[in-house]
Amino acid sequence: MAREKYLLKLYNSYINKSVYRVVPKRDIKNILKNGINPKNNPYKNIIPKIKLVEKTIKILGKKGISIEYHRGDKKVSADFIIKEILTDLSKKYIDFCSSKEHVKYYLLAIPGGGIPNAVKKVNKKLLELNLPISKKEKLLIKKLNIWASALICKNTVISVKGTPSIFETALFQLTGTHKNKKRKKFKESPYLPSPFGSFEHFKKIIKKHGLKKYSYRLKNNKFYLRVKEKIPAEEIKLIKP
Repeated sequence: MAREKYLLKLYNSYINKSVYRVVPKRDIKNILKNGINPKNNPYKNIIPKIKLVEKTIKILGKKGISIEYHRGDKKVSADFIIKEILTDLSKKYIDFCSSKEHVKYYLLAIPGGGIPNAVKKVNKKLLELNLPISKKEKLLIKKLNIWASALICKNTVISVKGTPSIFETALFQLTGTHKNKKRKKFKESPYLPSPFGSFEHFKKIIKKHGLKKYSYRLKNNKFYLRVKEKIPAEEIKLIKP
């Protein structure tokens, strides 16, 4: 009984609360009306063009031309960013942050969403450099840059309670797992099964995997929740930034 009370206390503190997501303002009316379905990819038609840019970057790499970007105190390559973009586009999930503090960066730093901003970042530098690429390749990069720039807009924040069953199939992504200052190869952070959802599900996950794996992450908000199932509109709340 004491164990049950302790787990319920943890559940109410770290699961029975809101998780947050930054979304472009251009999408908010549709989200509040129809919810969010991770299986619907608004960028699917652009994937083949991004793959062509990836091909160009790989050819440049074989010629010994390395293109690097700063991300905070780390350096990442153009190849890294493109792989990150394509990985995000291939996954049928959407990410939620664990606290309001975490959304502040995304709210201001990535206006209009992560994909358009990442595409614009790569293509802007490719256009600025005097690279040995064909006119066709340069035209593609210019068109992609125009596409990405057109999607840049202000963001807003939505929240969803962490208790619905839709979160039981989510991925509990661990953050802060990469230590290298310079990252050349893209590698996703590790996952654990989601402890979010009902209290019964929470108890089942803790019993199977142990509390130690989750307690530090939950208490310190060191995770993202990657949700696979459709989130109904009635579960979504608009938060004023």
